[in-house]
Amino acid sequence: MWNTIVGWLVVSALLLLGSALWLRFFRRGPIEWAWHVCHAWLVARTQGLAAWWRERRGEGAGAR
Repeated sequence: MWNTIVGWLVVSALLLLGSALWLRFFRRGPIEWAWHVCHAWLVARTQGLAAWWRERRGEGAGAR
């Protein structure tokens, strides 16, 4: 039983230390960074498609 508690405390301490060090040098965490990169990639590649779709529907460039 004590092994489990000590193991949990060690893992928790390592995660806290690692996240504090990471965020000291980087603006986002690794998962947030990957999410941001994927979102930026998707938006950059679908802007033309969205404009085409608006034109096709006759909404114009400025309409949302």
